[in-house]
Amino acid sequence: MLTTKQSALGCYCGGEVTPALPPVHYTADQTFSSNFLANTALNVPAGTVDGDLLIIYIADNGSNAHSISGGGWTEEHNVAYVGQRVSVWWKIATASEPASYTVNATPFQWTRCSMSRIANQNAVTPVQTKAAVQSAGGVSTLVAPTLTALADELLISFLAIRYPSSAAVVPPGMTLAVAQQSSSGCCVAVEDVGVGATGTRTWNWSGSNPAVVFQMFIQS
Repeated sequence: MLTTKQSALGCYCGGEVTPALPPVHYTADQTFSSNFLANTALNVPAGTVDGDLLIIYIADNGSNAHSISGGGWTEEHNVAYVGQRVSVWWKIATASEPASYTVNATPFQWTRCSMSRIANQNAVTPVQTKAAVQSAGGVSTLVAPTLTALADELLISFLAIRYPSSAAVVPPGMTLAVAQQSSSGCCVAVEDVGVGATGTRTWNWSGSNPAVVFQMFIQS
């Protein structure tokens, strides 16, 4: 979060020049692939420090609402779609983070989840805007919802595919952060963007599968 003496471009205040703040950026992931498990331990990424943003993404082929054991998590999305459920959660890391958190999903269904670590984000309201879109049925491509950045921000795109037969192709300009392909495909891509609308971001894969894309901006 910016103060009177700090900004994304630096600031000259009272004869003192302060350096620019480093931009918000993706740093690391810990992923876990579970086969028909309702409760999964998801490790906190190595190097996590007080003030980092932790994001958990969960996708499974069931309909039960997801939850996370352990305090401090904010639910951004937790919706059942055609044959699968997708949820996204975040929390600001403290100096006493546990080694892992337990993800609670639908029992006896394929579950995929990941935890990301983001640095230099806004410490109060890290999520600037968000949106989701689902396919009407089996498809091999899905256009992510368009969002508008208010400043230089980090765009995160979460893709869930039901029973994928091949790896997904990341939208041009984005970097693949997580790729888990099995009976429930789970992919995460990131991109640093500037002010304005994101434009078209299209995921592609082989086959014809129901899919969901959830996108959000993380602000400095």
